[in-house]
Amino acid sequence: MGAVGNKLLSPAKMDGGTNDDYIGTVKDTAITTAVDCGYAPLRGKITKFKLKDGTSVTGTEAAMQGTLIKFYGRTSRLVTGVVQSVDWAGVVDGKQFRNQILISVPAQGGDSGSLLVNRENNRAIGLIFADSNGHGLANPIHDVLAALDVQIAI
Repeated sequence: MGAVGNKLLSPAKMDGGTNDDYIGTVKDTAITTAVDCGYAPLRGKITKFKLKDGTSVTGTEAAMQGTLIKFYGRTSRLVTGVVQSVDWAGVVDGKQFRNQILISVPAQGGDSGSLLVNRENNRAIGLIFADSNGHGLANPIHDVLAALDVQIAI
């Protein structure tokens, strides 16, 4: 996502996007021991958060160990797995994180920012931000929303 003021393209330049693919500008970012995230208000009006499989996000909830998950990453595409832990702590890119969601499948470069969803009820539970030894890491969704003072369109 980059710094405040960066223009977002979809698809991204590295995926063939051009200035005609502009969708929004980064308004805020947050990096704490709980989150590494940012947001950009998107051009146009979004009334529902649609997932790549055509379904909609139905709300948010806290992740629990054993939750069946899915996310759609730019690099990985559709990924399914299981929450292995909700209290992962460690260092990512020189920054300390605590109480992160550890999932059973990897997150690859380009997947950061993907919404982690409970695949049984389509509730958002996290935001992918990194990988740890072949296991994706996500910030808990309630921490992300609070840090950025935003809501998910449902």
